[in-house]
Amino acid sequence: MKLKKYQLLLLLGISLIVIDYVALATVVYGPQEIVAWAPYGTTGEPTPLTPTTYQKDFGFVVEHAVSGETGWYKVDSISGDAYSEPETQLTRYLNMFVLEPNGWLVPMLSDDTILKFTFIYKNSEGTVMDSVEAYGIIGGPNGYFTINGEKADENLVLYVTAPDLDIRFYATEEGSVITKVKISVLKNDVFLESKELTEVVTDLEWSTTYTLPEYGAYTITGQMAYGGALFRKMTIYSTYSDSDGISLGGLGLLTVIGLISIGISGIMYFKESFTSRNQE
Repeated sequence: MKLKKYQLLLLLGISLIVIDYVALATVVYGPQEIVAWAPYGTTGEPTPLTPTTYQKDFGFVVEHAVSGETGWYKVDSISGDAYSEPETQLTRYLNMFVLEPNGWLVPMLSDDTILKFTFIYKNSEGTVMDSVEAYGIIGGPNGYFTINGEKADENLVLYVTAPDLDIRFYATEEGSVITKVKISVLKNDVFLESKELTEVVTDLEWSTTYTLPEYGAYTITGQMAYGGALFRKMTIYSTYSDSDGISLGGLGLLTVIGLISIGISGIMYFKESFTSRNQE
């Protein structure tokens, strides 16, 4: 009988511990805001979109997300064909909110129609905590960048131990109307330099080189121009160090997300998907 009494006391003690733990509140230190999203085009540099194809990288990342919060998106055209999609909920993975299963299906609209994507972050009560806007354009030329031979048509976290970068752009659609291809380099949100790529194969390939001036984390954006406007095609996060290992010191949130995502099946592409609010 005494044994049962001690067992009961032990169970009561364990229960009290569990109850005490469950009753603890969630404490969030720091801003709860959208820090990255895709597509990432701006009004001045909308992301080219091809009708009837999927924009697989579609959604956003929140800093300090907690349980019960939700992500939403809506679409409206601002020029060209009239088009809209109502507010629609995204699927959540950790602090990422994405559209499943294949991403966003680009509608059949006329060339040069510009779409505005609004990404919305709500708390458990439905109150909007933050929102951002991104822009895309239907049709036009298309292509992709490579950095040291690695394809980087969306976002890429790239680690290098030598400062020299070989940067190329390959046109995949309507290369004949592209008038300029350029890159811009920033470090710690400070602009360093812009370079225009040289057309080495007519209407097909452009190239340049860039030497990182010192160790650190850099952002390299790539744009192509036609019809008098620039269109962003690349945002690269490049870290230059003298070590073969990967260090998190000094790297931004998206770099850390990229490293975490490598081991998570189904969301690996997020290391190549988003641009940061800090780079706008």
